[in-house]
Amino acid sequence: MDDDLKRLNPSVNYEDSPTGGLNNNDLLIQAHNRENENKQNNKTVDEDTFYRYFSLIMAFIFMIIILNVTFAAYKSIDPAALDSCRSIKSNDMIDVFSGVEDTDSAELALIRWSPENYTFTKSQIENCGRTGLFAYYFNEGNDTYIVCDDETIQYFETVCEEPRFMKKILIGLVTIFN
Repeated sequence: MDDDLKRLNPSVNYEDSPTGGLNNNDLLIQAHNRENENKQNNKTVDEDTFYRYFSLIMAFIFMIIILNVTFAAYKSIDPAALDSCRSIKSNDMIDVFSGVEDTDSAELALIRWSPENYTFTKSQIENCGRTGLFAYYFNEGNDTYIVCDDETIQYFETVCEEPRFMKKILIGLVTIFN
């Protein structure tokens, strides 16, 4: 502290004063330092808030991207993955006791069993029926029938199930963001 100031008024204890014994220059320097510190603290708080919101938004965007990529991969493996109804091949075999050698004879055997308007879709070599090796596929509406060369008919049953809660949410999210 300045000795000149003490000489002006020796009865005042400048050490216990509100200024703490500091002169005006020291007080101005401290005030200036406090202002700079407050500006830096406010700037830091603003930057922290910005980075928090920015990180939250980026995390949300990456979550959507990951969800879409996962959904696309899952759909490419199983196209009917999120459908609530599936066609399941029935274990029931119907004997038609009619020779099945080609597409026409397979359709005649199917019409004899149930007279409907059938549409031929494909034929392929596969294990079919009890001992058959060749299958003829016919559609009638939403139903698919398989006529096997061992004189049996199989069909696909449509089984529907109520989707679970998480499946409903997943379908909702994916349809919103696609």
